[in-house]
Amino acid sequence: MQFDLSTFALEIFNFLVLVWLLQHFLYKPVRDVIDRRQRAIEKSVGDAAALHKEAEQLKAQYAARMSDWEAEKRSLQDKLREEMSAERSRHMEALRKTLAEERKKAEILERRRQEDVLRKNETEALAQAGRFAARLLQRAASPELHSRLIEIFIEDLHALSVECRADIKKAATGAKALVIGAFPLDEEQKGSIAVALAEVAGSAVVCTFSIDPRMICGVRVSLGAHVLRADIADDLSFFTQNWSEAA
Repeated sequence: MQFDLSTFALEIFNFLVLVWLLQHFLYKPVRDVIDRRQRAIEKSVGDAAALHKEAEQLKAQYAARMSDWEAEKRSLQDKLREEMSAERSRHMEALRKTLAEERKKAEILERRRQEDVLRKNETEALAQAGRFAARLLQRAASPELHSRLIEIFIEDLHALSVECRADIKKAATGAKALVIGAFPLDEEQKGSIAVALAEVAGSAVVCTFSIDPRMICGVRVSLGAHVLRADIADDLSFFTQNWSEAA
């Protein structure tokens, strides 16, 4: 086989043309496509990395926000519990005060009720005792006791203080003395009473005498605004009334 230089040159020329054609119409477009694809991939990877970074940042922000929310929620819950505890304590204190006031009122009402019952019982007992004493004294009343009470009345007149004598003297001026006895008075008794009244009044006193069987025993003298007495019924009524008021 003989080497043909023209043929070899032609083959080289054909090869160079083929390379140029491949380079221009095949390799270059393929490289461009690969470059574009590479750039697109790199861009996608970059975008993905940026999105991942952004997602991480959002995740961190979300976690921080959730932590803040949890802390705020716990703070609000604690504050709510404190407010509820304070409100409950306030209501309990108000309830205790109300119960204490109601208990105090109930105790006062019960004490008043017991005092009223006790006072009523004492009043009834005193009334019964007064009625019993009145019946007993009515049975014990006699002209002799009546005379003795008149003597006591006259003795008490003589024993009056200066102030009482001055009041009686003032009341006796221009007034009549009404002398009421449980039994009829004899002339001696009338005279003794008139003399004693005149001595106390400092001048003669006009006396009017009458009888009141309700007095049981004794005598009562009305002179102006003054009433002088030595009467069992009046003394018994006075004792019963004052004892009831004192009780």
